[in-house]
Amino acid sequence: HLFSQYDKILGEYMQAIDMDLAADVKPPKNIMVEVRVLKDCGEILTESGPVVLQKNTYHYLRRSDIEHLIRQSFVEQIDT
Repeated sequence: HLFSQYDKILGEYMQAIDMDLAADVKPPKNIMVEVRVLKDCGEILTESGPVVLQKNTYHYLRRSDIEHLIRQSFVEQIDT
């Protein structure tokens, strides 16, 4: 009973914030990743400086700088 309540609450929360908290639970293999921008994100600050993420552009960035955008489906990792 407790697990089903937790699962329901977690599902509602993930839907409310539009993020899958269960995605990509394995540690990343690479520190740097190539991504394609799916939605305009504007300028983000990365460890190496600001980057403008415009739809349909490609970037090679530190995964830690854009992990949240991958989880929100604003960018997708390009498998190489």
